[in-house]
Amino acid sequence: MTLTSAPKFSRLAALTLLCIGLLPISLSAQRDRSLEAYMLAVSIKGDASIGRVSGVPVDVVFGTFLESLEIGGMIHYEGFQQDGPWGFMGDYSFMDLGFKGGNSRGGIIDAGLRQGIFEAMVAYRQEMADDATIDWFVGVRWWDFDVDLLLDPAITPGNRQISVTEDWVDTIVGGRARIPMSDSWTFVGRLDLGGLTGADFTFLGSVGFEYRLAPKWVLDVQYKALWVDYDNDGPTGQVGDFTYDTVSHGPLIGIVYEF
Repeated sequence: MTLTSAPKFSRLAALTLLCIGLLPISLSAQRDRSLEAYMLAVSIKGDASIGRVSGVPVDVVFGTFLESLEIGGMIHYEGFQQDGPWGFMGDYSFMDLGFKGGNSRGGIIDAGLRQGIFEAMVAYRQEMADDATIDWFVGVRWWDFDVDLLLDPAITPGNRQISVTEDWVDTIVGGRARIPMSDSWTFVGRLDLGGLTGADFTFLGSVGFEYRLAPKWVLDVQYKALWVDYDNDGPTGQVGDFTYDTVSHGPLIGIVYEF
């Protein structure tokens, strides 16, 4: 059984065009341009329902994450105008997991999850006292899921394998504060809310510090949590139904290059 969402490539094309349209903002920036590669020591907690398979617990701690991770990558870019407050921020993370799971009846033998999250945001920088800044932003967060389940036919009747492809786009609004603590240390905190166009609700929060290693290199250490409550409004318990209600959280460490 295969469940397929609305064409994801049309949404990807729209997001790509959005980024291309915003490139003049970032390319004109001669200050505060940066590229960051980072890793999130993620733990995932929640549950999902896929067609007739309901109440699947999603409980992946970081140790399990490392054991089941097949491939993953995370990157963040941002740039602000040289003589103005406007900027662009973009982020993409991808992970491919394979692990054993189970529903309330223990009917799942193996589960695979491929998750991609892409963010594109227009930001407005507000200068504060003592070189502190607040970046107010509005944008989109695109979720892209592929889920494969292998069922135990002795416990869960019907098709032994379920493959699900699901994606959606959330509109998000929020802000990020950066407050210098010394010449080397900067406090960073971010909050955003969304879900008007895709999920019922989504929330991101992060807090941490940046440490300047060299004139162009910064160490980024934060704790990040991302909650999403999504339902594709398919018939409950039937083919086409997909819900995903989880919190992904954990410490983040990254290396930032400024140019």
